[in-house]
Amino acid sequence: MSFETNLYLNINKEQWPIIYRNEYNVSFMGLEKLHPFDARKWRNIYKYLKESGLINKKTVVVPNEATKEDLLMVHTKKYLKKLNCSIYVARIAEVVALVLVPNYFIQRAYLKPMRFQTGGSVLAGKLALDRGWAINIGGGFHHCSASKAFSFKVRRVMIVDLDAHQGNGYERDLKDNTNVYIMDVYNKWIYPWDHEAKHAIRRKVQLDFFVSDDSYLRIIKKNLIEALNEFDPQLMVYNAGTDVLKGDKLGGLSITETAYGLVSKMSKFETGIMTILWNGILERLEAFNDSLQSPVQDLNTGYALYKSSHGSVQTMRPMFSDFEAKGKILTNCEEYQQQNSRRRKRNTKYDDFSGSTTLDEVVENQTPKQKLKSQVFIVIIDSVLSALVKRMEAYHRVTGVFGILRQLKSLTAEEILKRSPNIVRAYQEDLEESVGAELVQFVVLLKTNMAAAINKEEHEAIQLQFYELIMENSLESCFPNGIIKRDEIVFREAISRSIPIVMLTSGGYLKKTAKIIANSIIHLYKEGLIHGPQEYYF
Repeated sequence: MSFETNLYLNINKEQWPIIYRNEYNVSFMGLEKLHPFDARKWRNIYKYLKESGLINKKTVVVPNEATKEDLLMVHTKKYLKKLNCSIYVARIAEVVALVLVPNYFIQRAYLKPMRFQTGGSVLAGKLALDRGWAINIGGGFHHCSASKAFSFKVRRVMIVDLDAHQGNGYERDLKDNTNVYIMDVYNKWIYPWDHEAKHAIRRKVQLDFFVSDDSYLRIIKKNLIEALNEFDPQLMVYNAGTDVLKGDKLGGLSITETAYGLVSKMSKFETGIMTILWNGILERLEAFNDSLQSPVQDLNTGYALYKSSHGSVQTMRPMFSDFEAKGKILTNCEEYQQQNSRRRKRNTKYDDFSGSTTLDEVVENQTPKQKLKSQVFIVIIDSVLSALVKRMEAYHRVTGVFGILRQLKSLTAEEILKRSPNIVRAYQEDLEESVGAELVQFVVLLKTNMAAAINKEEHEAIQLQFYELIMENSLESCFPNGIIKRDEIVFREAISRSIPIVMLTSGGYLKKTAKIIANSIIHLYKEGLIHGPQEYYF
């Protein structure tokens, strides 16, 4: 069958190869809510991308609806005819109530959005070949299949399916097609358990329940690199499923979105100031960390180190302007982020306000700079100081009991007898009052040749490693994780090999997946993996 499709559109230079139209969304008199899948999340993805300034109505690409002739290139007439039966559609849609709905309404409200998304996926393939990449805000129907395999104009295609479920539909169609390489990463314990379809998978990665971010990302990167070493595709189709997200009951995995929380905030002026502040605090604490954590450290020295650190951090309290100036250099930003969150009350600091003005009035009238200083900067420093004081007090209590043991050789017999009762009081059931006299006798032993030999023994210092600095005066040390990092890995591997890539947004039963998908696309742009109008890879 030969015909000229209307799905292949030529876009102008001002447009991004990001594809969406409002008809993607299913609105069916509320019946769509009977299924856990958010059938209207596509508009929320578009909304978030638009609000971010990444795209707008003029730059997004609007696809055409896939016609019957388009669908017959893949599906059989018999299959398409079945879609005229409400009972059949109710079964594949997993919404029993559709049985009672006239098929005319099903075609218009449910199947028409699917045809538009299908048209968007086809167009995305064409635009990826033109621009190097394309993203369809929709598509990803990897359980759909036909009774016969379909062919590609591009000879070698790699499908990277990272939905939590096995993509059994297209796999059944392609099990005899050697020009298509399928890498499918899915939870092996959940639907569809299609053993016949597994024969089409060239790289099958089966996951267990609740796999973590680190393991998941390691598995994805390792297998993707190995797959690309085995097969050289002319086009990569990436099914970016979000049902891997933690909390998705049907996906059963535990992947987070945490990445974007760091990445999106790193460019804020406030975050730059906080980075400099924490870097300064941790640098000062690190200066005495090795000595403090030594297994042979004197308790008295430990107390002195804490006291010194407390004084050092205390000097930072009036230095907000200095940290602000350094934050400007770090972020190349001088404007504070306006906060729209509800007002919070906090503990009053004695130097925050004076006179008859109430705390609420002060907070209400504060500038963003004043809010950051009083509600974050001062609070952080005071919290660190409070923690240091608690540790100083703990060291002081312990030193009062055991400090004598590290000073035995330098104390006189009278001093030992005066301080030894502290140990006895701490361990009344274990020690006798004669312990003081025993310590005096032990001091004599310490001054013998035998004790001198013991002192010469070398003790390997076992140091507790301090946490890595939040920042090394650079934002590049903060890397994303979870779903957003996964998408970055796939795009980076494809782009680095000059492989055109199509991303389809698939799966996800949690309402927050729309925001996550949008954040991921924004992150791809910030990483330089997708480009704006008039910017091309190939």
